[in-house]
Amino acid sequence: MVVDATFPNRIDPSERSEYEAAVVAGEILVPPAGTVGRGDAFVLTIAERSGATVLSNDSFQEFHPDHPWLFEDDRLLGGKPVPGVGWVFVGRTPVKGPKSRRAAADAKRRKVEPSGSGSREPKGPSKRKSGTSTKSGTAGQTESAKHSKAAGKTQAAEQPRTSAKTRAAKKTQAAGEPQAAARTPAKRKAGGSPEPINSPTDFLRFITEHQPGANIEAEIVEFTSHGAYAQLEGVRCYVPLKLMADPAPRSPREYLDLGEVRSFVVQEYDTPRRGIVLALPGSRRRRHPDTVNRHRLLGKAMIG
Repeated sequence: MVVDATFPNRIDPSERSEYEAAVVAGEILVPPAGTVGRGDAFVLTIAERSGATVLSNDSFQEFHPDHPWLFEDDRLLGGKPVPGVGWVFVGRTPVKGPKSRRAAADAKRRKVEPSGSGSREPKGPSKRKSGTSTKSGTAGQTESAKHSKAAGKTQAAEQPRTSAKTRAAKKTQAAGEPQAAARTPAKRKAGGSPEPINSPTDFLRFITEHQPGANIEAEIVEFTSHGAYAQLEGVRCYVPLKLMADPAPRSPREYLDLGEVRSFVVQEYDTPRRGIVLALPGSRRRRHPDTVNRHRLLGKAMIG
């Protein structure tokens, strides 16, 4: 969870120690001091690299040229509390206002200026040479042709000495290319972000309504070799074998049936995958009080 540098000043003083513990545990990140663009740039950079969804009512207008992915589906969510209903999260499209147009113009000018400055430089000398005679121009061309021929002879003389090295380098590169191509997919697959289980809206709605330790009822919809999946209000939750009984059963069918509606306890959140871990009552692991408090604090940071 990434919070603004002012977040510790906006929580109750009694929760300051819990906040500091969450920072030490790596559960809460604060932008480094002096970050260009402050916290917004830090959040958007992390979201871009991880393919995450940004929860904010801001349109980040000054960052539109650098982060066009903000206009993709499910990349920006907004939220508001509705009296008698609770928090409602909806997908948003960033607003293109004056800041966005000014940032786009600045980005376009930065791209054009380097080529434009280079193209204007030769115009001065060309005007000054307009009065030169044809003979001098012919002489200049003849002299340049002589230099070109001499340079060509020198290059031709040096080519036999370097061709062997060039051919060896090309062979080495050609032999190494298949290996690099074979390694690249594996690295991307291993280092890629995990595939989400639930949509951002459903996940946020669930965690705001059901904190860790809450009792819920869900329907068993799928078995796996290491647990089962239960569904509640369109949200998929995971029940691992080790949270069904102690010791853990060898198969989820020993305790659950497909289509059965059972009572569960919310154990924890798998935030990178937007997953919810459930446990059968009486079998869940003991949780340290600090961990429970940090989960509560993360919930405040997420909707604050």
